[in-house]
Amino acid sequence: MKRKIALLSSAWRSDFATTSIRGIQRRLEQENIDLYIFNAYDMTDNMECYTQENRIYSLPDMDDYDGVLIAINTLGNREMVAGVIEKCHQTGKPVLSIESKYPGAAYIGVDNYRSMYGIVEHMIQEHHCRVFNYLGGPEDNIDNKQRFQGFCDALRDAGLEPDPERITHRTFRSYDGNKVYKEWKQLGIHTPDAVICANDDMAVGYCMAGLSDGVKAPVDYLITGFDNLHHAQYCYPSITSVNRNWETLGYEGADSLLRMMEGKQEAQDIEVPGVIRRNLSCGCGDGENDLQNAYWQLYNENKRMEAVQEAQRKVREFLGQCSEREAFRKQIPLICSQLQLENLAVCISPAWGRSVKSDSGFEVISEDYWGVMCRKDGLVPKPWLDEKHSQAFLFSSMYCGTTTSGYCVVPYRDGVLDVTRHKTLMESVGQVVERILRKEELKQAKQKLEELYVQDPLTGLYNRFGYKAEGARFYSEHEGKVYLVYLDLNKLKAINDVYGHQMGDYAIAGMADCMRRVFDDSEVLVRLGGDEFLVVGAYEGEDKILEKHNDLDRELIAYSREKEFPMELHTSFGYSFSADGRTDIRELLQRADQMMYKDKYEKRRREQLGK
Repeated sequence: MKRKIALLSSAWRSDFATTSIRGIQRRLEQENIDLYIFNAYDMTDNMECYTQENRIYSLPDMDDYDGVLIAINTLGNREMVAGVIEKCHQTGKPVLSIESKYPGAAYIGVDNYRSMYGIVEHMIQEHHCRVFNYLGGPEDNIDNKQRFQGFCDALRDAGLEPDPERITHRTFRSYDGNKVYKEWKQLGIHTPDAVICANDDMAVGYCMAGLSDGVKAPVDYLITGFDNLHHAQYCYPSITSVNRNWETLGYEGADSLLRMMEGKQEAQDIEVPGVIRRNLSCGCGDGENDLQNAYWQLYNENKRMEAVQEAQRKVREFLGQCSEREAFRKQIPLICSQLQLENLAVCISPAWGRSVKSDSGFEVISEDYWGVMCRKDGLVPKPWLDEKHSQAFLFSSMYCGTTTSGYCVVPYRDGVLDVTRHKTLMESVGQVVERILRKEELKQAKQKLEELYVQDPLTGLYNRFGYKAEGARFYSEHEGKVYLVYLDLNKLKAINDVYGHQMGDYAIAGMADCMRRVFDDSEVLVRLGGDEFLVVGAYEGEDKILEKHNDLDRELIAYSREKEFPMELHTSFGYSFSADGRTDIRELLQRADQMMYKDKYEKRRREQLGK
């Protein structure tokens, strides 16, 4: 059987996830192993949205995979990741985490300490900096702790002492850099020799605040970041940073996991040194050429974004036409074409509160597959699978607001994780599916109410309202050539008075069961109320009506004996018919009613006479 590896990722940065996956795929392709990527976009401050995104991590059964990779470094997910690691241990599957350390999992990541030590050393030796400010991330964040320690040790080894007044820790956001610039300006310490930031976002925020104040790097101060993010290379000045070798981390992480799967390596921690990317913010690089390159990179990125936004506009237009599943299914090829997706499957999950055709599976809507897929099928439509080539699939939660309907899966290719393309699509699909499902649920609720409106709750037969609708329909369909049987369950009041209403209910339910056995499924069976019942059927001859009367009497006697009823059940019987279809149904009902009462009167008279 083809081997599979699960990757749990959080695309807080699409370039981080994309580059890491590129390395992972490059290694797995050598072994023809499939990669199943379960991804959440958890960069939002909306906790409800955050919760719905993260439900995708509960989708895979770890027992179905040969190994598990984790690329999640958000604090809010540590408890969830610990649970995944525990499940892996229970199933004996190896697990390795990329970039974040978790107890019980092997680890591979950039050497934060040595990388930060190296960039500070560069600023001291190459740029002769002596006065340093440090802008860090959260103090309890392990990455920040290691980078801060590297900063401090590099200064001390050069005979410099970190100044506590020039050190602050925030939350890794661009906003922090902007705000700290203003705070340090008030203290008169905003233009040291060098500002060392724990990530690129804070460095960019600091530069922007300085530019608006007429203070420029690298003229008035030097500044560095960490992570080598794309947007930090587009700005001016481009940020000197640390390339975290994400593709190498992905490749080496996958290789290490394979060795663990094959029993060739025990779980261990591996640290890969980062590479210093020297740019304009520290005075390195070729100023004019770097500026031109940054401009063209930004120009190309804007053009790409314009194309993606136009594609998303068309996708929303397509989806806006969908109010039913069939219409949605027809739009899937158009959506895939616009967003350059190979395919798309929408999987509605009963585990997340939606009723589907099978309680044990997912109802799947895709271009080439429409039906129910069980979990054991592997979460991907079978027509997509290729035993001869390594494949990758991307899974994400499908939700709208606080309601999760299931998940979406697409064949993964490089660049699909782009937030503007994939996340925006998932949000749009989630809204459309929720609209379709709510419409279906309202339709089902309306149907249920209609059934309750026309259905007798005790017997399941039609009630008076049901008779008015169904009786008229049956009469019309058979062009008035029908018969009516009016029935009265004898001595129901006596049964209620002597044996209780529960016994009376048993008698009524038994009457309904016997009617179902005698009369055809196509005929209209009605409980008018109390002890009165009615049948509307297709006329085939008077002898057939009388035959069914006799059959009903036999069924009632048999039922009474089978259930050990305190007295035999019998009915008073009246009927009418229209052989030529010319008699109105109201007149037929009146005739059958009159005949039933004559039969009832006659039976009472004979009983009183002792006959």
